[in-house]
Amino acid sequence: MEQIQKCNIHYCRTFTSLLVSIGFLFKFPEKKINFLIIPSQTFKSNHINKKIFVSLKPFLKRYFDEIIIINYERILKNDKFSLLNSIRSQSIKKNLKKTKINLNKFYVENVFSGGDDFESVLIKKLGYIPNFYFTEHGDGNLASAILDHSNFLSLQKYLLKSFVISSLQKFLFLLNLNFFYPIKYQAYIGVLQKNVLGKIFINDIFALDRIYVDLRKVIEGLSKFIEQKKIIKYNSNKKYILFNYSTISLSKNKEINYKLFKKIKSIIKKDHVIIFKGHPSYRSHKTEKFIRSLRIFLKQNKIKSLVVKKNNLIHNIPSQILVELMSIKILISDISTAIVHISNIFQKVVCYLPLNFSINNRSDGKPLKTNKYLKEYYKKIGKNISFID
Repeated sequence: MEQIQKCNIHYCRTFTSLLVSIGFLFKFPEKKINFLIIPSQTFKSNHINKKIFVSLKPFLKRYFDEIIIINYERILKNDKFSLLNSIRSQSIKKNLKKTKINLNKFYVENVFSGGDDFESVLIKKLGYIPNFYFTEHGDGNLASAILDHSNFLSLQKYLLKSFVISSLQKFLFLLNLNFFYPIKYQAYIGVLQKNVLGKIFINDIFALDRIYVDLRKVIEGLSKFIEQKKIIKYNSNKKYILFNYSTISLSKNKEINYKLFKKIKSIIKKDHVIIFKGHPSYRSHKTEKFIRSLRIFLKQNKIKSLVVKKNNLIHNIPSQILVELMSIKILISDISTAIVHISNIFQKVVCYLPLNFSINNRSDGKPLKTNKYLKEYYKKIGKNISFID
């Protein structure tokens, strides 16, 4: 009788989670078979650029025994809580039908994932529950996962309510009346949790351990591979400053804009070219208006700049890698995972973040009621960042 082999699954839906998974394998080399699973939605949303991914496949095969692309697309918009027939549950049910994964010859021991409800589909496919680990894929997840209650009584009530809901969801899942299963993750794996105290709660009730990974070696290896294969072209004789942006937009107060522009100007060295690189999967007219206004101001002050076009591979590669690849020593950014990662990974890169401006002037329409908490959170996770407003 053929012995069933144990394996691990790394489900990555962003470039960040892919970096963290490789970082985990660097830290804990596994003799087990490691599968890398990428959902099709990742390429459609450009969270991982498909052209870059194909170019990096030979590098990825050093760490993953097999790379599998699945037809998986989570559809979840404004879903209010419902134990039965929720939009979330229906989305999982649809994906269960179209997602093809054949793991009959393997026993899946550990799954490294980051939500996206893929875990619920996998459990139904496997018929058992492996160990799950939450892989960092952005800065927002940790912010909402750090539970901060003012007193023990409110915490008890919260946990009791969460326990009841979680138990009901599991029961309905077993009866095929609900397709969402609240995963009990074993640990949170990433970079951002290094400087944040408190329990990490995901799916409401489960307190996670922390596994910190150092991405420096991963990024160095990837950058070396990209350079050797000449995947990305740029002028290596220039000195660059990187302006990494995602949701920043102009303030209605022109004086506040001018004050920030002057501060940015004071950071830029005259012999440097400032590169404006937008978020690979997010674009906004309000944010582009901010960039145009800043570039006009810089041009008036005889500072050279260029905007990386959307179809350029530089636009689609994470800033964490770009900093190493192009030997960038100065980074300016609005709120993003990239600047926090870079400030933790590269001690010689000076990072600047207009925190108050970034929180108060966003193009994604997120509510401002959590501003005070967000400021405290980013100051904790970005200890090596210079806040310039």
